[in-house]
Amino acid sequence: SIGDFKVLDLKVIQTPEQYVSVQFSDPVQEKQNLDGLITIRDVKDIKFITEGNEVRVYPQNRLNGVKTTSVETGIKNILGYPLQSSFSLEVLFEELKPQVKLIGKGVILPSSKGLTLPFQAVNLRAVDVEITKIYEKNIPQFMQVNNLDGDRELYRVGKSVLNNTISLSSQIGPGDLGKWNTFSLDLADLIKTEPGAIYKIIISFKKEYSAYQCDGTIQDKQPVYESSEYEGEYEEEYDYSQRDNPCYSMYYQNKSVSRNIIASDIGIIAKRGTSGSMVFVVTDLLTTKPMPGIEIEVYDFQQQI
Repeated sequence: SIGDFKVLDLKVIQTPEQYVSVQFSDPVQEKQNLDGLITIRDVKDIKFITEGNEVRVYPQNRLNGVKTTSVETGIKNILGYPLQSSFSLEVLFEELKPQVKLIGKGVILPSSKGLTLPFQAVNLRAVDVEITKIYEKNIPQFMQVNNLDGDRELYRVGKSVLNNTISLSSQIGPGDLGKWNTFSLDLADLIKTEPGAIYKIIISFKKEYSAYQCDGTIQDKQPVYESSEYEGEYEEEYDYSQRDNPCYSMYYQNKSVSRNIIASDIGIIAKRGTSGSMVFVVTDLLTTKPMPGIEIEVYDFQQQI
């Protein structure tokens, strides 16, 4: 009925932003002041966004643990009918696990953007960056077993040119490491880049870089192999059943992301017909205009022109 205005559902959304979603049976009156009408126990400075029959409740900082969220009867629907009864529920706020992810797709970076790789990270104070350079003269060999974004048999065609730890907490300043933040790697600041080469960038992280809050029951130590007295700790830290628990070292195995990038302002489309003839379309990536007078060399599998 028109007057039967009530709460249908209340749940926590953890990502990409953390907020409480309160679903009502009717659209909520948008311009009413919700301060004190929807509360999270022991949490101040919350903001509200009302859209239709949903009110989203945003805490100023990310929360962790079980907290009681309450909805009071002063809230009205768009017809002015008040909520018939108050509602409260204990809900679980969770920290985001330490993670890193790349932004966008593709390998070719035009010069207008520089050799800059954007990425996002959450609950990490630092990341490890490894860069492998695939030399320009070795690219025909690289392409025998790879696409441009491949990583097979790199030791035959490339060499590691950087292993470095990059601080994220210094870049974000007073910001919240517990939410997804965007960072970027400028290769020009890290290595001497060469046009025509392909660079494979690997971003990884270790347990000691984590900003995730553990309960203190797990010792934040790296396993020591030399002495048998540490065998118990080693088994605990690398227990496979704890592979999804950021408080154990096992979680941090194989969490890297990677991408190949090559600096080029030239885009090429190549088409070959059944007769063996080929057609090439060459475009300036900065202006999107055709590029005349370009000399193209075609190699066979034996790397002969």
